[in-house]
Amino acid sequence: MIASELIAKIEAHAPRELAWERDPIGLQIGDPNRDIKTVMTTLDVRPEVVTEAIEQHVDFIFAHHPVMFRPAKNLDLSQPQNKMYADLIKHDIVVYAAHTNLDAATDGMNDWLAELLGITQTKPILPNADGVTGLGRIGTLATPMTVAQFAQQVRAVFDVATVRVIANDLQRKIRTVAVLGGDGGSEYPAALAAGADAYVTADLYYRV
Repeated sequence: MIASELIAKIEAHAPRELAWERDPIGLQIGDPNRDIKTVMTTLDVRPEVVTEAIEQHVDFIFAHHPVMFRPAKNLDLSQPQNKMYADLIKHDIVVYAAHTNLDAATDGMNDWLAELLGITQTKPILPNADGVTGLGRIGTLATPMTVAQFAQQVRAVFDVATVRVIANDLQRKIRTVAVLGGDGGSEYPAALAAGADAYVTADLYYRV
């Protein structure tokens, strides 16, 4: 197929209008009319990812995080980031990003995270006007468990060496759990207001 056909399928699942206003989603680099056969998915487009894409003869990179949050100040190819852009163009690789629109979409990133953690009967933490899409998910565990048990489950599900737990009582039982992929520090009060016993996110800061 051509790249624009795949882009249309992505945007049918994660409509562009669901993205935050300043989130530079969409086509990042390349020709949307290019024929594509091999597709790579990635969280971030980094130089090592592009090297692998070239080695694997990838035509289309579907990324979660936009490759160009900030514009390049120059095209000095001795800088790895700029060389990465040049390599993508040289090898005719299309790069497309779906970020907060994929986070907010029905059966999108936060639904996948909730499903992996066994959270059911979910709804958005910050719903859009339709009440169905929106950032984050909150729902219930099939069986209550302690904070310590849930932390172990999170660690196992996401196959990470450690998890950071902020809690007064590791033996407290929890059942209502909220999850928001990525930087969810600012949404912590909304998760509490929604009735969450526990909140899972990637980034929290001291001000929370």
